[in-house]
Amino acid sequence: MKPRFFYILLILLIAVGCATDPYVRLKGRDLHLVQKDRELFWFSGIHSNDPEHPMFHDLQEAFVRFSPDFVLVEGNAERGSYSDAEQAIIHAGEPGFVAYLARLSGIPVQSIEPPWEAQFAHLLGKYEAEDVLAMYLLRQLNQYQREQDNRASNLPERLRVFLGSLRRRGFPLPPGEVDAGYIAVLLEPYVGFSLDDSNWHRVPAKDIVYSSDTVPHRIWQSTIRFRDEYAVRLISELTREYDRIFIMMGADHIENQRNDLEALFQGQ
Repeated sequence: MKPRFFYILLILLIAVGCATDPYVRLKGRDLHLVQKDRELFWFSGIHSNDPEHPMFHDLQEAFVRFSPDFVLVEGNAERGSYSDAEQAIIHAGEPGFVAYLARLSGIPVQSIEPPWEAQFAHLLGKYEAEDVLAMYLLRQLNQYQREQDNRASNLPERLRVFLGSLRRRGFPLPPGEVDAGYIAVLLEPYVGFSLDDSNWHRVPAKDIVYSSDTVPHRIWQSTIRFRDEYAVRLISELTREYDRIFIMMGADHIENQRNDLEALFQGQ
């Protein structure tokens, strides 16, 4: 009975591992469009900063096999300068890795994102500034929480630095220093408890932004629609100049843009 129990336990552990890694579900769901001499390849991946994740091997293979002449990446990752592939992954995840591969091969790379100023103007024209800021903070906090296994986390300090980056990009933050206390007060109505040094990891940031019927969730959805519409317009423009475009943006955006991009390639 012991060997049988061991194999059952092993199967259960593998099943749990697959269930907790969304890449298992998304792997191979790439978007590959061809029309005459134009091709687009959009890799279906997850957000990860773990250099050991098997996705990065698949990603590099897909990049080399497709041999693009232009690359688009999410999150303005093309702005980073990385010493090697591991540093690119740790600091900027899969978009940073693809930007690194593009630069290594001398291929032009550009952000697929609308300018931050345009995103801010779009959201602030529809929602209160505090709600928009809470969405950005909670979305970033979720990303930091996901990185805990392979990066040291000082969540309040990292969010404070993130706020500084939003200010530099043009978000209308209040004058003066914004610290952990400011962030805690701002987020308390959304997270449901008072934040202190011991409980930042308990914030259900993923649920608030991506699942629940909350104001940050509705703002996030508006952001996604704005980014997807911008991306389709950008891709349409680039297909007039480049023959082989490789895209690294979250897999959810593939489904959001699929119909428009298929129509774009059918019409060429």
